[in-house]
Amino acid sequence: MGGARRVPVPLSCAYYNECPIPLRIASITEMDSRTTGGLDDDHPFRKGCDPFYNTRRGKLQNQRMKLNHKIGKAARMQAGAHNLFRATTNSKVRDAVELELSYTRANLLVLQDELAVVNGSVQVYQDSGSAAMALPLIPLGLKETVDVDFGAVIGDFLEEHYGENRLKYSEEIDEFIKLRLAVRTPKRCEAGLDLLREYYTELLTIKDRFMPPYYRPKILFIWYDSLSGLPCYGNSLEFEQASILFNTAAIYTQLGSCQDRSTPEGLNSASQAFCHAAGILSVIAEQMPQGETPDLTQEMLRLLATLLICQAEEVTLEKHLMHERSQDFNFCITMARKATQVMESYSHLMTLAEPDKVLPLSWKILLQIKKVHFQAVAYFYMGLALLDHRYGAEESNCAVKQEQVLLAAYTSLPDRLSFSRRVHRDDERTHFGMSYLDSALAAHNEALGLLGTCHELSASVSLKTVLRVALNRTLCLHEKASPDDDYYDVPIILSILPEAFEEVVPQTPPLHNSEKRDIFQRLGPPAVFCAKQWVSTPHKAYLAKSPSEGYGMRLGNDSPVVVILVQPGGIAMRAGINEGDYIVAVCGTECRWATQAEVAELMKCAPGSKLELEVVTPLRNSHSHFVDGGIKRPNYNVGTMPSNMQSSETPEELNSRAAELKGRPRRSVLRRLSLFFRRN
Repeated sequence: MGGARRVPVPLSCAYYNECPIPLRIASITEMDSRTTGGLDDDHPFRKGCDPFYNTRRGKLQNQRMKLNHKIGKAARMQAGAHNLFRATTNSKVRDAVELELSYTRANLLVLQDELAVVNGSVQVYQDSGSAAMALPLIPLGLKETVDVDFGAVIGDFLEEHYGENRLKYSEEIDEFIKLRLAVRTPKRCEAGLDLLREYYTELLTIKDRFMPPYYRPKILFIWYDSLSGLPCYGNSLEFEQASILFNTAAIYTQLGSCQDRSTPEGLNSASQAFCHAAGILSVIAEQMPQGETPDLTQEMLRLLATLLICQAEEVTLEKHLMHERSQDFNFCITMARKATQVMESYSHLMTLAEPDKVLPLSWKILLQIKKVHFQAVAYFYMGLALLDHRYGAEESNCAVKQEQVLLAAYTSLPDRLSFSRRVHRDDERTHFGMSYLDSALAAHNEALGLLGTCHELSASVSLKTVLRVALNRTLCLHEKASPDDDYYDVPIILSILPEAFEEVVPQTPPLHNSEKRDIFQRLGPPAVFCAKQWVSTPHKAYLAKSPSEGYGMRLGNDSPVVVILVQPGGIAMRAGINEGDYIVAVCGTECRWATQAEVAELMKCAPGSKLELEVVTPLRNSHSHFVDGGIKRPNYNVGTMPSNMQSSETPEELNSRAAELKGRPRRSVLRRLSLFFRRN
């Protein structure tokens, strides 16, 4: 045999050992300034932005960002290798590419597993004080993106549509770009939510001013899927808006997870935060029927919204359990039914999440643990109601009332005679309650067994503590109520009817920030200066002042002031002002937002012998012209009719010709159409 075959070394082995994103570390002073609750007003970064990731959650998001970039590069390399494999016919090249593909696939799977571990790190988001008292809540991670240069697109549209010099609005363009840069790293607080609302509101304004329906902007938005880490591309502003709304919902879930659940106020805030997040996801599903990324599809949004509602019900149940009254029979039955409702919600969620392969494994196991745990809680309170709240023969009326409450708490009505014997006879009632405690103990042990199947969850001391405390509480009641005879017939437990949480529904919070001003406010009122309406290039008109006559025009409306009447042969007509022109400046003073009285005062106080007015003319019946994917401004001369619309005929001649055309028979046209369809 000849020499050994040389195996090409795949590029991915050495390529992905390097980190493309350097870790950004804040200085001591910067970290101290952030611990006070937000950035200072004179800080170079925007309030609500945390670009240094100095917190534990920020470091986790920084790690997610680096993994997203690595996954994106691996996906691009895999796509390129696939294209090369399909294009080549050389066997040696195909073998080399196939080997490269195997390494790339393996590397991509490893990176996605690492991202799943990062997404499954739910303990970081929990409150340290109440973490050992309740099960951890699952928050959503932020979607990552890359920088986008809006400057070129907005500048081109300013010149082509509005006829404005882009340098005049350079400060506004820079401010908007800085705003988008800030929303990439929002703080996990109310200031971060305000920042996202401000950018979302500004996106709506940008859409009205610079994105007409017929115009597809030459911007490529790149957002990484929050679960799989794969990059997704889109050039629609709706994609950007949906991603911002998703991050807003993610911030709400992180705020809900970090609430102090040992107080009623913290539980109320957590439940409200999850309901708000679920409402935002519902808004995304309505605005974007076709999701651009896997986490924005209808199925995934419905799954995530169901998860958030389940956790809101869980938190609400914890709030009810804080008001526990040990001697109240009705309270125990209500808690058993509400715990059953939480268990049923998680069971329905598991049916939705079972075929999904994107959710982290730790999430799925935690959902199974919660389902089994709340089933055990429901059995515990049902057993507590049967064992600790019984009445003697002299209190038969109370026992009858308990029987009625129990009958309403089961999904299927048992045999009334045997059920009455279970409730009223002391020994059978004890056996009936013990059967629920036995089922609760089995469910608690199952939850602890599920905990050992996940490495990330088994490392959580607080989660293990919560499950063991619940198990020990059930064991104590079991030992206390255990009958003297160890051998007895265990009756079959009855399924508990769930009781819904009426206060837990998806709620849409305010998505707009009405207090923030429009960055491009200098353009004028958006009702006139918008992408759907064309206006001419601002041009100046000089009106000579005359003591014997006025300017020969009448003004109307406010913001902006419009010329509603021009006197024939007057000063305004001689200066080139037409009816319908908008006055945007008087003697160099901007007045796009001014009222009639303010414009009249400026005109009255104008110095010199001539009045300088800057006006724009609305271009009606105009349409867009596409040139190389962009738009071309209609070549209309201000104050004149386009050449293709001019006619030398008088109005009488035009009316007679229109009547002649209207009365012409259409038989010839129909005959031509029939001949055309016969030939084809």
